[in-house]
This record gives sequence, structure tokens and C-alpha cells, in this order.
Amino acid sequence: MKQSHNNAPNVGPQRLPVHFEFTHPTDFAVCVCVVGTFDHWKSGAKASLPAGGVRWWEETAATPGVYEHRHFVDGHWMPDPLATEFVTNSFERGNLILKVPALSEAAFSPNLNIHH
Repeated sequence: MKQSHNNAPNVGPQRLPVHFEFTHPTDFAVCVCVVGTFDHWKSGAKASLPAGGVRWWEETAATPGVYEHRHFVDGHWMPDPLATEFVTNSFERGNLILKVPALSEAAFSPNLNIHH
């Protein structure tokens, strides 16, 4: 482990909590996952939890940066009709954008809320 100039261990970039919410257009979802570049597109690595009705939620942590992500619902990629920022991927479907601010920028908002 590297030491910083003040002899404190340098532990690397701080991971910040991120809260995702997804509203499924029907009430027939069995498994909803949020996957993206922040977890190397590992679909099914962590399933979202039902939040009642058609809502699902998931929490994860990510280092500061800009990431792409999508919802993987019952084995299918689902678009998010409420998304405001997205980019076209190689399959011509829109990946959603997640911006995790630097720790100094996030000091006023300890939990980032990404609502879908």
C-alpha cells in the first residue's frame, strides 16, 4: 500500500453510494438488474429489490466518473422512458448515463439518487 505525503495510507479513489430506481411498465417483472460500465456489464451480478407495485430499487457504489448503464429485466434489455441522458450503443439502443461526481462535489449530496 502506498503512503501519501502525510504518512496516511493512499487507498485510492473513494467509492460513492448510488441509488437506482426503475419503474417497470407492467407489474410482470420477476428479476430486474442494473448493469453497466461501473460493474463491467455483469448482468445478474446483483438483482434489484421490489419497492412495491411496479417499482424496483438497487444500491451500489462507484468511483467518480461517467458510466453507461441499462436495465436487464427478466433476461431482456429494457429501455427507460423516463431517461433524460443516454448515448447510442453498438446495438443502436440507448445506454443511460450515470455521472458520479468527485468526492468534493458530492459533499453536499452524500447519496446520489438516480431515479428511473
